[in-house]
Amino acid sequence: MGDHTGRLPDTKDLLRLSQPLGREIPLHLLVLGCWLVAFGAAAVMEYAQHASLWFPPTAVTFAAVLVMGPRTLPILFLACVFVVLLNGQIFQRELSMSEVMLAGLSFGLTHTAAYGALALVIRAAADRDGPFGSFPRVNAFLLGGVVAAGVPAVLGSLSLITTRAAEAADITILIAPRWIGDYAGLITLGPLMVIALARAAHHLAVPTPGGLRAFVHPETPRQPWRRAGGKLLALALLTTGVLAIAATFPDSESLVFLLFLCLPLQLWIVHSETALASLLGILLFSLLLAAAASLSDLGNQALMLQFIVISLAVSSHLGLAVPALYRDNFRMRQLLTHDSLTGALARNFFEDGAREGLQQCELKAEPACLVMIDLDNLKQINDQFGHAAGDRALKSLAEICASQLAPGQLLGRLGGDEFALFLGERTRSDVEALLKNIREALAQESARDPDAAAAASFGIAEFVPGAGPGDYQQLLAEADQAMYRDKRGAALSA
Repeated sequence: MGDHTGRLPDTKDLLRLSQPLGREIPLHLLVLGCWLVAFGAAAVMEYAQHASLWFPPTAVTFAAVLVMGPRTLPILFLACVFVVLLNGQIFQRELSMSEVMLAGLSFGLTHTAAYGALALVIRAAADRDGPFGSFPRVNAFLLGGVVAAGVPAVLGSLSLITTRAAEAADITILIAPRWIGDYAGLITLGPLMVIALARAAHHLAVPTPGGLRAFVHPETPRQPWRRAGGKLLALALLTTGVLAIAATFPDSESLVFLLFLCLPLQLWIVHSETALASLLGILLFSLLLAAAASLSDLGNQALMLQFIVISLAVSSHLGLAVPALYRDNFRMRQLLTHDSLTGALARNFFEDGAREGLQQCELKAEPACLVMIDLDNLKQINDQFGHAAGDRALKSLAEICASQLAPGQLLGRLGGDEFALFLGERTRSDVEALLKNIREALAQESARDPDAAAAASFGIAEFVPGAGPGDYQQLLAEADQAMYRDKRGAALSA
């Protein structure tokens, strides 16, 4: 079948279309291998039938769909069916082949649908919005993961009972461990698997969503791995020591709570090392606890160990997301309080600041000045050289004015080509000297960029303590009149 021009695809077209598929084959094989290894790890670390402290295949499924999209779901589904069939053969349970196949299909459908849906939702957000390492997106991962883990836990347990792989009386003791174990596997290993598969996809030139890298949080400033390695070793030693004590005295269940001592150490890693080091800390901690649950008498405290693992992982993810939250909040405040083009205060916030400054100067009996500024010939610049040149002139004026201000002094954009300065504790003579510096800097900048030559007119209104209450609107009107007198004087001299 040809394209819309009626031309049949030639050999070059077919080769070009087959290249992405060829690059994806090794990635699909990597996903399959990781999923089978993860399932084997969960099986080895079972502390009871159908229950493991964590279930890392959930992380592989989530990461694979997030990185590669829905095209990897058939591979994951087949892996689910395969391991159920393999288990049926190895353990020779008294089940017919049709019952084993039904169990495999049920597990594959519920597992891939739940974690695939979570990944596709986050992937769609990454495609649409770009970077998404912000606090709300991390919450979506953590809270959405609870729902995603619950679906296969409930349906999978019902499937085990339907296929006679488990007894109906075991339903209450099946759902909770599977739900918590799935969730623990997702949040402890998921972001690390995203990093690994995203790097593999980049190496194979397989396209991924634009915001994918930021999903695992922006990197903190890089520190020598030797220091991070020392902290991870300390975390491993502390965790191993507490587990050894708890295993030695299995009747003293309260000893397991000593594992919460690892939380401050992990948070220290989160706030002082890279995101990758933090994710490795989560993985290391969860591996040690999973091994302890399966190899010692701590299996009867598995729910408590799972709670501790989840607490450490959730705290770590939220800790990694806090800097992004601060950046998001700062950007939002900037958009609300500042003009996006020039960086000057928006009119409302400038006027509020100027009024507050006048009140302070009145209380302290200090002088103050309000300066009106008008960019000359903005319309001519826009008409002759384009709006980009006009924008450069506005930005240049704002940057030069801001560079002359001391802390506590305000620059605002009142609208269009009009700006204002509030200079507390300054007399008229002080402000005249400052405006002279601004005019000289504008002349120098205009010489460097003639298309955006920025000249301005200024008007000063002075507040004198004791001469009456400082009224912002009155001062603004006086400064505005003075600015127009300066503009007319410049026009006459020209």
